[in-house]
Amino acid sequence: MADHPRVLHISSVHTPFDTRIFERECRALATAGYDVAYLVQHDREEVRNGVRIVPLPRASGRRQRRRLVLPQVLPMALEHNAAVYHLHDPELLPTAAKLKRLGRRVIYDAHEDLGRQMLGRATIPVPARPLAAWGAGWMEKHYTKPLDALVAAHPVVAERLWPEKCTLLMNYPYTNELTLADPTPLADRPCCVVYAGGISALRGITEMVDAMALLPADLAARLVLAGPAMPESYLEELKARPGWSRVDYLGNVERQRLREVYGSARAGLVCFLPTAHHMTSFPNKIFEYLSVGLPVIASDLPHWRALLEGARCVLFVDPRDPRSVAKAVARVLREPSEAEEMGARGVAAVKERFNWEAESRKLLAVYERVLGGQ
Repeated sequence: MADHPRVLHISSVHTPFDTRIFERECRALATAGYDVAYLVQHDREEVRNGVRIVPLPRASGRRQRRRLVLPQVLPMALEHNAAVYHLHDPELLPTAAKLKRLGRRVIYDAHEDLGRQMLGRATIPVPARPLAAWGAGWMEKHYTKPLDALVAAHPVVAERLWPEKCTLLMNYPYTNELTLADPTPLADRPCCVVYAGGISALRGITEMVDAMALLPADLAARLVLAGPAMPESYLEELKARPGWSRVDYLGNVERQRLREVYGSARAGLVCFLPTAHHMTSFPNKIFEYLSVGLPVIASDLPHWRALLEGARCVLFVDPRDPRSVAKAVARVLREPSEAEEMGARGVAAVKERFNWEAESRKLLAVYERVLGGQ
């Protein structure tokens, strides 16, 4: 490998400090000696953790992105003259193909199962969704065929999207990324559970809030929500529900603050509804909770159960039934010894299997192959 090869990650959709792009991939490459830049919507150029953030204009919504952001991506990318270009959004697939036609080395990162996303997208009429899913899958295959390498965040995508050159990179955390130096035993923490991530109806937040209203008063239970509401108006719907009186809403929080939030909770919730898209995805929050010793209350989805049941650190629930969620919350709050044992098994599972240290070695191997011309 050449000394300090320059690589450019590009996203027109994600945030500057996105967990997968910035915290996982860019930081791993910078630590390995690459000269890493990240082209993304931001208000200024800055360097953080060895990664240079290169700002694209900020835009609100897809129409503004198409007008203000997308036209600037290719010329700005070419200005950097990177050894490798690593793109992260479906709307950047035509740009990836153009970069490849110009003789550049290009990696595409499939974060989601695009076809299944179309099947659940509310903005598409139901009768048109199968055709939209087919079209999205065809487009993805068409544009990625000539690229140098592909990486995917989910096994189903890795198997479907040119598997001979696609590497599975799961969204696992660093082993000690969010762990407090001296964590408080679960039994000594407040009677609260936490959900961190996007606040939306499809992620089962309504049912979580309703579950809080079903818990007995003597538990003094609280639900901490940390993340942006999507859309913002959804927050007003939640505030009108009876369980909201037991919710502490923190909004979007930085990683350092998230460490403290996890350190004050007794369990982590991931109660995504069983939509087509969620039937193949693995939210990184599951593994973050496990890494900090929190037992997990999770949707009983077949692929989640297949991966996690053997570790005995998860209580599976019906995410559509607030009573099922409330029963699991009451169990972890009333049985702190059992919860502590589940949390310890989760930490062990992260150290053994579900960690970014192992996944990052796979990422570095992809870059070595691409730069070696293989």
